[in-house]
Amino acid sequence: MLGTTESFIVYGGRARLDPLLLLLVTASVAPLLAWPPAPRRWLLGALFAAGAALVKGPFGLVPFLAAALAIAWEHRSLRWALAGAGLTAVAASPVAVFLVGDRLWGTGTWWTGYVVGQILASATGGRVDGLEPPWFPFTTIAGRFWPGLPLVALGVARAIPWPRTLAPDLPPTPPVARRLALFSLFALVGLAIPGRKVWHHALVAYPGLALLAGVGAAPFLRRWLSSDRRQRLALIALATVVVLAVSLLVAGGGRRLWPPCVHAGEFAAEFDRLNSGEPVLVVSEPPHWRIVAGLAAERRVNPWMERRLVAGADHGARLALVEAHLLPPAPLPPPWHAVGSARGWVLLRSE
Repeated sequence: MLGTTESFIVYGGRARLDPLLLLLVTASVAPLLAWPPAPRRWLLGALFAAGAALVKGPFGLVPFLAAALAIAWEHRSLRWALAGAGLTAVAASPVAVFLVGDRLWGTGTWWTGYVVGQILASATGGRVDGLEPPWFPFTTIAGRFWPGLPLVALGVARAIPWPRTLAPDLPPTPPVARRLALFSLFALVGLAIPGRKVWHHALVAYPGLALLAGVGAAPFLRRWLSSDRRQRLALIALATVVVLAVSLLVAGGGRRLWPPCVHAGEFAAEFDRLNSGEPVLVVSEPPHWRIVAGLAAERRVNPWMERRLVAGADHGARLALVEAHLLPPAPLPPPWHAVGSARGWVLLRSE
């Protein structure tokens, strides 16, 4: 189910923190969700959660705590809730020790840049990129978790203990359905707490949603795959899809279906002429941080953000990327002239 979502198809093979993060958060919740509560399994889950926290801070801890709270709710056990909270704190200790050590005995750059500039700023909404309403984790799931979302709805329906008078033919609610539904709900609520939200933070909830979708689809698949012939057809269809998908990716289909940023696509030839560390002007409103980050990481240039294109604010740049709707009427302020346009961006070169 995860591999069919647009987010995994596009970003799963890219060099980002998210693939490693999802591997570790899935390993952290598996010992809690798959078996009855046991201290040894919870310690194993906390170990993986500590690794996830080292990858991406608090977002690596959210699934583990959500799974612990789901089990505590299912068993009506305050003891398991406190155990989950305590083990979450233990899982946070490696990264916390490193950050506090940097603050007290190091240069303080990690503390200032990560704790103050990222964690606290994200929690309070101080960062201007990605600020969204509290319900954003739910809306991004509604917009991105396709085609699995209808199956998630079936999983939620199976998790509800319907009165037998209303649904006499419905199979009994499996305990795993309730556990997965609570886990997914608590994870999304936890992601709604910070003031700053972006869509890829919600990826940590995807494994639980995929499992919940599997619970929803299980009765229908079990019924449909009851014959050997249908099982063989399903295996052939699955193998065909895998071969086609791999062939498409090897042939570069991903680049054609999901083109890279304009500085690596239509304007690549102009940016290839720049030197490492050279200034580049980026004019956008609101600030387009993805373009800025891509220029800095991929092109090794020094992007300068501006909200308007005005004379004398070129920062010595030879190239400028300007959102088309922010381009002033002709003539352009010196020293700029347009050399191309693509996907809502205009590329300017200094004369």
